[in-house]
Amino acid sequence: MDPITCKHKIPSDKRYVELLANYLTNLLRLGGYHKDNQTTDIIFAFKLALKRTIEFAYKNDDTSPLQVEFSVYPEKLEITIRDYGKTYNPSTNSSSDLVDYKERGLDLHVIEKTMDMVRYTPHHQKGGTLKLVKVLKYSKNS
Repeated sequence: MDPITCKHKIPSDKRYVELLANYLTNLLRLGGYHKDNQTTDIIFAFKLALKRTIEFAYKNDDTSPLQVEFSVYPEKLEITIRDYGKTYNPSTNSSSDLVDYKERGLDLHVIEKTMDMVRYTPHHQKGGTLKLVKVLKYSKNS
């Protein structure tokens, strides 16, 4: 079965975070997943990831471009956030221990603990792609 996939091009304005979070909530609902603790946690992690991207890649510049893609499969959700700002080097911050949250940020810790896969890929010219994957651990309601 093909995923439900939606792509959005938005400015790096934090006002769009809640708009896209609501969109993702409704997209999950369309895919047959109803609001529960798992979907609430996913939405929270997505909001943290998007805010973190705006803050770190663009230093809160609200005019730069961002691309966000959601793909809802029968058993998983994939979220891709593409920025064109400052490149992040994940190898300098590789620990997932809560003790290191002051240096890495508690938000990144929460994202990594909520999602099943978090991968940042830097791009050669500038910016990078953050991919979040969550296996949906319950059956879709028909």
